[in-house]
Amino acid sequence: MLGQIERQESSPTLATLWKLATGFNVSLSWLLNDEQQPMTFDFAHERIQVERLLPFDPLTQQEVYKLCMAEGAQSHSDAHRRGTFEMLYVQSGVLDVVVGETQVTIKAGDAYRFDAAQPHSYINRYSGKTEFVAVISYV
Repeated sequence: MLGQIERQESSPTLATLWKLATGFNVSLSWLLNDEQQPMTFDFAHERIQVERLLPFDPLTQQEVYKLCMAEGAQSHSDAHRRGTFEMLYVQSGVLDVVVGETQVTIKAGDAYRFDAAQPHSYINRYSGKTEFVAVISYV
């Protein structure tokens, strides 16, 4: 898979990039680009746009992203390394978050925190796009 990505023969999914970051024991922002300015990644095949708002900070062990998911979009992630937590704040729309066997629906203005060291998914099952901020904390 790495060879296909390097040769630009394959476009990795967001989940694949998370697996690579976890496998190399680095933050997602470092894997994508270690520069400090905000940047946007368009996973058009998944109908998800990810904007890095703040890159990984070694002092706080956190990074911050804004995600925009089109209607019907889904993102599934394997467990991150132990001690990783995600904090979400939905700015617009509605988001279903599945963590292990638990599903939570988060509406605009709501926040949710969970242990990301278990499989989890973001799903927009509702009409219109959903925008949310994700703070990822590596403890």
